[in-house]
Amino acid sequence: MSICVRSGHGDMPGRFNEDAPRPPIPGEEDSYISAVHPPYLPRPGGPSATPRRSDLDLGFEPEGCASPAPPHLRWAESLHFLLDDRDGTALFRAFLLQEGCSDLLDFWFACSGFRKLPPAGGHDGRRLRLAKAIYRKYITDSGGGVVARKIKPATKSFIRECVCRAQLDSALFEQAQVEVQTLMEEHTYPLFLKSDVYLAFVQRSGADDNSPRRSTSPGNQETSLTRYLPTLMEDKEWTERTEPCHAHSGRLTQKLLMKTATQRSTANQMRPDHWEAK
Repeated sequence: MSICVRSGHGDMPGRFNEDAPRPPIPGEEDSYISAVHPPYLPRPGGPSATPRRSDLDLGFEPEGCASPAPPHLRWAESLHFLLDDRDGTALFRAFLLQEGCSDLLDFWFACSGFRKLPPAGGHDGRRLRLAKAIYRKYITDSGGGVVARKIKPATKSFIRECVCRAQLDSALFEQAQVEVQTLMEEHTYPLFLKSDVYLAFVQRSGADDNSPRRSTSPGNQETSLTRYLPTLMEDKEWTERTEPCHAHSGRLTQKLLMKTATQRSTANQMRPDHWEAK
């Protein structure tokens, strides 16, 4: 049996059913609301990460889980990464020293240091002394260095005139530095990546394609247990199969470097015999 009632918010007719919730007893409205909607209590210690199954069977790692590449592998990405690392710079200079062209790197850093010097007035300033030292050691033909033979004659003339007139702008050696950097990027840097010096360093560092997450040691067996079991037919017996772990990453790895060791050795034999040539 139902009774037709009026709504308290207008003239719209409503229907009251005996199974509908009863209104609260006068004076106990707060306890009724608390029973229907319990207050929100934050979890102690803050929210925790929700476990998820491993994505290693999909051939990739979840976003944010991949470990960064070791520094010695990033050196192979660009000359910038190499020169931005102290160990990389030292190893690159050791290679250039073997090739008889370490002045290229020394000149590049000398130009960078000159550009960072604060301007100083007068002929006795530190900037002028450094400019003259760089010019005499690397730019003059009498110095007999590889830098003087590799930069353009117009660039050398411009530097000579500026030094003689004490016009010591911070960009004095900028063009010469660009020319030397281009030479390193196109010739000495690729040869360095193919050299025994670099490959031996990578091998000593013990870099490996497989991260600790991919390890099959007993301490890491939890990773494999988080995978889903394959579908099994009713009349078949399940047997565990060990699948080879292949690296799907496009990053440079030790295995990739060592795999191309033969080609690198051949390329080393094709490099210029003398940097003083030309």
